[in-house]
Amino acid sequence: MHGALNAACSKLAPHSVADVLLALATHQLCPVTLLEELQTLLPRVAPEMQPDEALTSTWALMALLFTRAGVLPVLLDRALQGDLGQAEARQLRQIFLSLRLEEGAEEAFKAQAPQTWQRLAELAAESGQEDAEAAAEVAAENLAERLPEGAATIMLGEYVEDFYFLDLALQPSGEGARRIAVVLDAASAADAQAPHSPFTTLKCRHLRKLGWDVEWMPLRRWEMDEEARAEMVERLFAASGRR
Repeated sequence: MHGALNAACSKLAPHSVADVLLALATHQLCPVTLLEELQTLLPRVAPEMQPDEALTSTWALMALLFTRAGVLPVLLDRALQGDLGQAEARQLRQIFLSLRLEEGAEEAFKAQAPQTWQRLAELAAESGQEDAEAAAEVAAENLAERLPEGAATIMLGEYVEDFYFLDLALQPSGEGARRIAVVLDAASAADAQAPHSPFTTLKCRHLRKLGWDVEWMPLRRWEMDEEARAEMVERLFAASGRR
C-alpha cells in the first residue's frame, strides 16, 4: 500500500494530501519514504488547499511530530482564512501548544508572521475547554474509589491550561513529586496500544511537556477487563508511593 502511495504521491490533489496526513496521524504510522514524499509535495499544494484542508494538514503534522518551520507558515495562514467553529479552534489550540512546547519547534515558532501568531493565539484562547465524557467520568469515580487513601491527593475533573480535561489527577505527597494525569480514552478500541485520535495523541504529549506523568487507557478496556483495571490501580499506587 505504501509503495503504491509513494508512486502516486506526486499526483495527489490537495484534499488527498490532507486525507493521507490525517490517516497517518490517526494510526500513528510514520513510513519514512511516504512522509518524505509528502514533505516534498506540501510546498506545492499548500497554497492551493482550502482552509479546512490546511488546518487538517497542520494538525496532523503536529501529531506526527513534524514541527519544523518549512511549509507550516503557509499552511497556518491558509487555515486561518476559513470559517472557524469550536472544533476548529480546538485544533488550533493544539497547534499553538505544539509550537510552544515541542522540542525543535522554535524555528517554526519564530517563522510565523506576527499577525498570524497573534490571530492563532487569539483563537486558541477562545477555543473553550475540552468536553468531559460522561462514561469516562463514571469510570474515573470508580477508579478513585479503588485507590488506597493517603497515597496521593485525588482530584476528579481537573482542567490543565484551562483546556485539557483530566478524568482523574493524582498529586503524590513529597517534595518534587510529579503529578499523574489519568486519561480514559473513549475514542480508541479496547485493544489499542496508543490513542487512535490525533487530539488524544497531542493531549497526552502536551500533558507530559507540561510536567505530568500520563496514565492512558482506552475506556472500553477499563469497562471490559477487570485485570486491566487492577493493573492500573497497582501502577498508580506504585507511582504514588515511589515519589
